[in-house]
Amino acid sequence: MYLRQLEILIERETIMQSNISAVSNSVDELRQQSNTNRLDISDLNTKVTSLQTEQEETIPKNKEIALKNEYLLQFVKTDKYQINKDIEEWKIKDNKFVPTRASAHASDQLNKTSFVILTGSPGMGKTFLARHIALDVKSEEFTDEHLEWYLDRLMNDWSEGKVTVVITNPNMNDELFRNQFLSKLHKLEKNQQVKLANTQDTFEIKKKCGTSGSYPIISACFEGYIDIVRWLLDNAVDVNQCRDDGNTSLFMACYNGHKDIVSLLLKKNHSVNMCNEKGVTPLFIACERGYTEIGEA
Repeated sequence: MYLRQLEILIERETIMQSNISAVSNSVDELRQQSNTNRLDISDLNTKVTSLQTEQEETIPKNKEIALKNEYLLQFVKTDKYQINKDIEEWKIKDNKFVPTRASAHASDQLNKTSFVILTGSPGMGKTFLARHIALDVKSEEFTDEHLEWYLDRLMNDWSEGKVTVVITNPNMNDELFRNQFLSKLHKLEKNQQVKLANTQDTFEIKKKCGTSGSYPIISACFEGYIDIVRWLLDNAVDVNQCRDDGNTSLFMACYNGHKDIVSLLLKKNHSVNMCNEKGVTPLFIACERGYTEIGEA
């Protein structure tokens, strides 16, 4: 009987030790969770502090930006008001204007070339004449006739070798204007289109900028005008044409990251290995300027 009681005691002791071990493990797990929670709370506090600091720095900046914008808005309003005020004063003084041969010649020259330079000794009335002409121009409504005249002038400049000047004309940034210009080009005889498309830039001033000897397709690719590029390619243009510095249409398209134009040129078998006079390839310049997606074109 005593042996049986001893066995029971041993069994109870074993069970108790097992329970103690389980409790000990649970305590360890709780401690680990507590430490983790403390770390999480610590990280959370750090993030909260960082956000508070960022907010404290951002709010004054936003207020400063808002004040600057308000100042600029007031400046623009004031400047516009001053301009309108000046124009009204010009109109009053212009009532006393007496036309002369000089004023007639200046107006005629302006109509022919779109610009005029007034020279003369102080007190000759250059400012008075310039204001009179400006008021005349302002009062004229821009009509389709004016647009046709302007487009004709651009085409004439192009035919005379001012290729870069025409392609980089600020009005070309307007897609509607480009469409009107292209419509004008499409109306030309095919041989005239081909001749214009292959006209080399001979505008002497451009040589000082290192862009002499350019072609329409090179300028169009630089600007990103894919509609003009398509028209040029339809008119027997050699895609491998290059400027005096060796830059090609592909190089210029890569330079400004115009991926669609790059794909179009490659379909026309543009040489990808052509280097400019500095030994730089189109792919190199694209990667150097951060247009790595060009390599997939």
